[in-house]
Amino acid sequence: MSINVNITRQTTAKTSPYVTTVSKPSSDTSESAMCGKATYKVSPTEGGERIGIVSFGSNVYIASYSKNSTPEDPIVLIGDNCEVKVNEVDPRNATELEMFALLTHMDKQGIAENNYSFGSFHKLRLDAQFAENYGFCTGISSPEYAFTTKRDWLEILQFTKSKYMETPIMYTQGLESEKLLFDFSKKWCTNKTQSDK
Repeated sequence: MSINVNITRQTTAKTSPYVTTVSKPSSDTSESAMCGKATYKVSPTEGGERIGIVSFGSNVYIASYSKNSTPEDPIVLIGDNCEVKVNEVDPRNATELEMFALLTHMDKQGIAENNYSFGSFHKLRLDAQFAENYGFCTGISSPEYAFTTKRDWLEILQFTKSKYMETPIMYTQGLESEKLLFDFSKKWCTNKTQSDK
């Protein structure tokens, strides 16, 4: 099954200190300038093993490992023409699409403690939507922002965790957010730093 990925450039009037919109320099005409730092547009291709599914607006994307992916350099193919180099994803400055690729990979490899029904990415998205309701960020799950808006996801999770912890009935959700923060900051960043040496 092939799903076309249409990447569109939109800018936001509202931003928070934790959101930056990728802007394409006028001299840069490369396809990769349309995406986040770790994302590259490629010729339509089929991926290998399917590892996840996500929607942005009414568009649905299937994630699979790229045929160029290796255990040392995992590459996730989103749709049929957008590759994310997982080792290049920085949770402090990543697009929503890149976070989907990263967390889907982390779940598949057992790096994240995934006890969420739909995976770690969907827990991250729920937390980010909660933060969006407080005005902390904008455009979560929006196709206009998913490919081009870089966010500090650790700050979003930290904000969400603190809000959850303020309310006794939401305390358990705060602990779940804390676990996801731990997966990023301790497991992924430590694992990534060791593999870079």
